[in-house]
Amino acid sequence: MYPPQIKTIGDQLTAARLSWKGYMEDMGKNPAREQATCGQPLITVNGVTKVALNQVDGTQAAEAFPGGDQYAARHNPFVYFHSLIDSGQCARHVVNFNQFQQDLAHESTTPHFSFITPNLCHDGHDGNGTTTKCKNTVEPGGLVSIDAFLKQTVPLIMNSPAYKEDGLIIVTFDEGGLTFDGANSQITAEGISCCGQQPGPNIEPLLVPGQPLKLGFENIPRGTPPNFFTTTTGFGGDRIGGVLLSPFLKPGTVSNVPFNHYSMLKTVEDIFGLDHLGYAGQPGLQGFFGCTNSDIRVGWDDDDQFRHCQRDRD
Repeated sequence: MYPPQIKTIGDQLTAARLSWKGYMEDMGKNPAREQATCGQPLITVNGVTKVALNQVDGTQAAEAFPGGDQYAARHNPFVYFHSLIDSGQCARHVVNFNQFQQDLAHESTTPHFSFITPNLCHDGHDGNGTTTKCKNTVEPGGLVSIDAFLKQTVPLIMNSPAYKEDGLIIVTFDEGGLTFDGANSQITAEGISCCGQQPGPNIEPLLVPGQPLKLGFENIPRGTPPNFFTTTTGFGGDRIGGVLLSPFLKPGTVSNVPFNHYSMLKTVEDIFGLDHLGYAGQPGLQGFFGCTNSDIRVGWDDDDQFRHCQRDRD
């Protein structure tokens, strides 16, 4: 958990009087497993249900709850910040994905910023698309379920009044793939990070590129067998891709600019004229629309409808 002084994009938008929501699929389907809003994981001990802090919780894997509860707290970034939880912002702004379509009905009810997390089946984590199905035993999982989710959700957004006015959709991933060798207990990242990617704070001694790192499994203490070993070749989730859709972007445009994970945060902050948090403010970091941290904001060009950067003229 990050202490209250560590701020998020949610804190920034609230301070700027801009609306935002996190939409988490399946969140709250099993009320004994996680909160219906905000989505903090719950644990019941001696008949008392409480928030699970620094403990293994039931959201780490999909559950065969009636209808299937496939919410994972680890994919909900908002539950890890005291600035959002303690202020009540998390409970007010982080809701079940089933509210999304209703919010899209009118431009006035559509948040300025929406963060959507599919469940463990629709994000491709569970199942393999063929022989192994998701926990709800109905959907195939893997890339098949990712595609099905996008084919339903993306047109829903693109047909909404807010998107037609000035919308932007970013489809991306939190991390690259991993391969696991059960015989040798070896986890290997499939690629490497790049582009000035920085390790997270306070973990540098544990992450040395090219050196093995012991990872405790579930509630087994670090250093106690069995251990998993990973060779860290970089930081920040490895290499991933992204697709951007907007009425203001030329279809079929391909960018070969080497962005890192913080480029998306910087891009969103630039769009709304916000300061840059953490490594989104690192020198020379480029946003998706070509703005670096020597630029002050992103704007629309009314003539050719391309994004452009406004430079500080002082």
